[in-house]
Amino acid sequence: MIIEVLKMDGQAFLQVIETNMKTEDEIIQKFVLDILHKSYIGDENTFLIGLEANEQYLQKEKPEGSLLPYLEHLPVSHRAVEYILERLRNDTVSKEQQPFYTDILNHLDPCLAKAYQHLISQVFKKQGIQLGHMDFYTSLCTDQRDIVLQKFHKVIHTLEVNGTFDKNVFILGKQIASLMVHREMIGALEIIHRIKKMKSKSILSYRDLYDVVLASEMRLEETVPEVLALAQWHYRNELFLEEMCYMLIKVGVEKNSVIESVKALIHDPRLSHYAIYILSNIKTVKARDALVQGWEHVQGKTEKTMIAAGLCEHLTVDMLSKIDSFIQHEGYDEAVATLEEGLYCTAVIHDIDHPEMARWKASLQERQKVDNGVEEKGEETRSNDRGNHAPIEEEYQGEVNAEAPEQLENQRLELTEQSADIVTEEEPHSNEVDEDNDTMMERDTPFSQETEVTHEEIKAAVERIYKAGLRRKQVKVGRNDPCPCGSGHKYKKCCM
Repeated sequence: MIIEVLKMDGQAFLQVIETNMKTEDEIIQKFVLDILHKSYIGDENTFLIGLEANEQYLQKEKPEGSLLPYLEHLPVSHRAVEYILERLRNDTVSKEQQPFYTDILNHLDPCLAKAYQHLISQVFKKQGIQLGHMDFYTSLCTDQRDIVLQKFHKVIHTLEVNGTFDKNVFILGKQIASLMVHREMIGALEIIHRIKKMKSKSILSYRDLYDVVLASEMRLEETVPEVLALAQWHYRNELFLEEMCYMLIKVGVEKNSVIESVKALIHDPRLSHYAIYILSNIKTVKARDALVQGWEHVQGKTEKTMIAAGLCEHLTVDMLSKIDSFIQHEGYDEAVATLEEGLYCTAVIHDIDHPEMARWKASLQERQKVDNGVEEKGEETRSNDRGNHAPIEEEYQGEVNAEAPEQLENQRLELTEQSADIVTEEEPHSNEVDEDNDTMMERDTPFSQETEVTHEEIKAAVERIYKAGLRRKQVKVGRNDPCPCGSGHKYKKCCM
């Protein structure tokens, strides 16, 4: 049994996750869904299984939130869209659950949204929501290349002229970038060339960040060394580091060279937490082995806790006893993870009768009581507590700041002077065309009167995508749900 587990990779790993998505054990269910959410594995069928799991979950006496946010990175099929629309049109979704379903519709691929545009508009109108400028988004799948590029450039410009970071506009740009890749509107050579040129920049622009997004969508292994080199200089740029993590996880599933490169950063005090996060979410045997090697050499309690959690999320059976010994004899960083949960879930999933199972489960139940007690403090108290944390202003002095984010959990998506490192005004741009560059990213493309996209249209498009979606500050989020801040981690371990 253990030999089979050690060899588990790719499709076999996904099959184990899918098998446990509909389990009656809520601890196991939330554990595997959290793995699914962070690791970018799964396909359209996985999404359908998630819909079924959510329906079963909502039949419980007091369901906490929804399981649907865990599915946000999965591809959505026509069948899934029709299922959601049918549920919303027939009023079989409770008022509390409607925002979770409309949130999925608001993040559809533009071409899929266009196919169901009329029905989506009807559903939203029924809920009292009027959609304006929906064509801005849905027409992307049929727009000519120059029109798509103009819309993309206008999104970038909107971000640059805004005084503060607008996450929704940034996500809109990522959606357009993804579409450009799928419609083959940009070549790999151009992105490779542009990322190589970024090494000479002391400050990154939004345009640079979208180059990383494009490299991620295109799975460009050739850009990995340059992106990792940039991380050495921009280790305070949280938005860049977040996109770097997404890119390396996606590329690393297919390319083993990523794992070797990332493994070397485990011992870098500025980037070790990001390196461990990446390896934890690349679901391959080689990534798991890299974590095992890191476990043997790291000394810090936080780093060792993160690696232990990552090994549990790899469903690593042969490390159960070692991790349990670490818990009992050294103690772990409880602010980073709940290791008993990972040990318990790994053992149950693989049907292993470990002698410490009862103790792990008892510890989880005790923590459940504590978490419930904390939750009773009320949303107002939690909001006040979160507001008391000031941005970190100290420059890096050769050691990790004690108040720095432990990993992606505490990333702030609002850009500060220290964390942003993003240009907020347009850079001087040369009209010279480099060799092998099809000038996709030229900034001075003239806007014709017929195709010009205004800031108002950008704003309206963002509202179309998000206005009817999940109001994350108004809809109650469960303790074990993905944190609404977008970090990819559980609410109870992030912003709760």
